[in-house]
Amino acid sequence: MTYQAWLIRDGTPTPAGLFLVTAEGTGTLSLEAPDVLGLYDTVAVSLEPAAGSLLPTGAIVLLGAISG
Repeated sequence: MTYQAWLIRDGTPTPAGLFLVTAEGTGTLSLEAPDVLGLYDTVAVSLEPAAGSLLPTGAIVLLGAISG
C-alpha cells in the first residue's frame, strides 16, 4: 500500500502523485499537477495499492482546501 495525493476540482479527483511514509511518520511528495494549482478546490490523500489508482479507492486520510 502507498499514499496517493489527489487534486480535486468540482468534485472530480485527479491523481497527483504517490509517496511512502517512514516508520517515524515522515514522507515527501512533489505534486504532479496537470493544471495550475489555483484551479483546484481541494487536495486529498488516500491509502491506495502500491501502483496507485485512477480514482480514490481507499480511505481519505487527509483533506484540505486549496486557496490562492
